[in-house]
Amino acid sequence: MASREENSGLKESCARAGDPLTRAIKAKRIHDANRKRVCRPWRAECTRGFIDRSTCALLLATRYRHSWRRSISPDTLKHLGQRALPFPGRKLTFAESTSVEPGAQPQRVIMCGSFPLPGCGQGQTNMRIEQFSASLAGAPRVDARLRQDAGIAFGPDAQLQILPLRGQEVVYSRDMSATLPVAWLPRGDYRLQCHLHDLELPAGDYRLRLILFAEIARERTVLADQSMPLGLPQPLAAAGLRKPAWSLESLSGTPPVEGLAWSRGHQDWFFRHFDHAALVVTDYLLKRHPLLKGRILDVGCGDGIIDLGIFLRMQPEELVGIDPFRGYERLPEVLAANHLSADVLDAALDGGRLQFRPDDANAISCPDDHFDVVVSWGSLEHIAGGYDRALREIRRVLKKDGLLFVHPGLYYGALGNHLGEFFDDPFVHLKLPPERLREAVLNTEPSRMDRAGHVATPAEYWQWFTELNRIRVADFESELRGLGFEPWRVALRSSDLVEYTPELQAYSMQDLATVELYLSAWNRK
Repeated sequence: MASREENSGLKESCARAGDPLTRAIKAKRIHDANRKRVCRPWRAECTRGFIDRSTCALLLATRYRHSWRRSISPDTLKHLGQRALPFPGRKLTFAESTSVEPGAQPQRVIMCGSFPLPGCGQGQTNMRIEQFSASLAGAPRVDARLRQDAGIAFGPDAQLQILPLRGQEVVYSRDMSATLPVAWLPRGDYRLQCHLHDLELPAGDYRLRLILFAEIARERTVLADQSMPLGLPQPLAAAGLRKPAWSLESLSGTPPVEGLAWSRGHQDWFFRHFDHAALVVTDYLLKRHPLLKGRILDVGCGDGIIDLGIFLRMQPEELVGIDPFRGYERLPEVLAANHLSADVLDAALDGGRLQFRPDDANAISCPDDHFDVVVSWGSLEHIAGGYDRALREIRRVLKKDGLLFVHPGLYYGALGNHLGEFFDDPFVHLKLPPERLREAVLNTEPSRMDRAGHVATPAEYWQWFTELNRIRVADFESELRGLGFEPWRVALRSSDLVEYTPELQAYSMQDLATVELYLSAWNRK
């Protein structure tokens, strides 16, 4: 039981925080975003929330029938009637005390503190504006020096606004992402510049405003906001078709933006997995479903790059990647090679929310109905001896009405043989006898693609090929439906043209022309 001094201190903290936000809540169960029970109000009461900006904490006081010691999400606070939420990127934890006034019912007081989520940096923001200036000589130009303090900032964006000096009506607004999208930035210093070629304004006194954004748990969040006066002695006019020209460059001591994986595009292994694959899973096929905030399993996680990309963006309760070949042990050196500091991974691994295990997909060491989402990217075709048992294990550990994402390699398609580093012909594995194919692989030095530093021998390539499961779309759909999976979102990618030769006449047009399958499905067990 809390002492009178402790309760007095809480009241003083609440008083310093400002006027309370009061809202009556009904006497019914309150649920969080996942529809799980959070608490049961004693009866219709008032909930008061305060933002104490000196300590970056939110104080919440209400009456409860039962004690409550658990974390709470911002979505839950909305259900409790809060209109003021903690600072972006911060998760809440609670401590509880009880006070008893003479002749009154016991009142439980929940004090809420906060700590930064991985990748969000320390304090209220993870990016700040250190210098901000404008020039009207020639074409109007805005310059800013930015400091990015977090290990990584996703989806950084800038917006320039021009407003009357005394007024709130925006007369000009342009976003950097419209012409210069940036996937993420590592910690460092940057110079942002924008030439306002399309700016047309009458003479007068204005206010120039620069707003910085980033994605925190996939929500666009304001990180910094700074204004400066802008006087126009002469009107500005823009002739012809014009648009603003943005540029972003790294300053001394910061990795060059042009060398980051997303700038190099699909030729880069890290980009294809950390950015492209992670977003195909979370956005394209799973549509940012709320289940991605729960427990996620990746079956056949390989080097773990996709898992880290999903974890840092979605901030799930737990993400477990399994792979008996332990490729994920190279993840720290992969991050270093891509200009990301070790604390990006360390923060994710601390506390066990991101885990990697050498489990076999045929024997997953997790209890039944443990995961909300299961992911399998390019792994089912590599399970030696078939993937039927692995699918049954996935069904076992995935909750009822949980989501499965799967991207299996299609053996008969143009990418099906996994030997593209040896042959230009995508169907060579269907044309050559096994003996000749083996000889060609073992005696040829591959034209190696980027694999984030991993170098395989021709013998390893041949082993991987011989272990491939010969997956076809029609058969795979039948197998999934037979296990009770209900398709939700499906994407197929096909070849532009398949040229039949005598060796290919035995294979169906659908099998040869279908290059890739991406599928999400509900577990209706």
